[in-house]
Amino acid sequence: FYRNYGFYFLDIAMNIFCCAWIYCLLYYPEKFTFFSNKLLVRFGELSYALYVFQFLSLAVWAKIVGPILLGILHAPVFLSELIGFTLYIILNYYIAVWINIKVETPVALYKDKLLKQLKAKQTSK
Repeated sequence: FYRNYGFYFLDIAMNIFCCAWIYCLLYYPEKFTFFSNKLLVRFGELSYALYVFQFLSLAVWAKIVGPILLGILHAPVFLSELIGFTLYIILNYYIAVWINIKVETPVALYKDKLLKQLKAKQTSK
């Protein structure tokens, strides 16, 4: 049974669990305070920028830091990969923070301003 239908069972069980979890988070938020943690909320704000702009920090590693570590400094591959991964995570986070502050927040504020003006026009009519 498991060999033929185990994956279906696990997928269905996981989907049911995720649906139940989302339902509990929506209807009983006071009992599930894990996702109101300040650190998780901050990563949630940055998650889109982390996803979209990760390739910028990856390009820095692949085109600049990687050749320097491997070619010029003759670092071992493991060490250069470890340094590169650490640098990639740090650069990815700080690029996402910068994008959030310089691009996403001003756009959201401008959108809110325009929506407020539109709502004011609609209520005055």
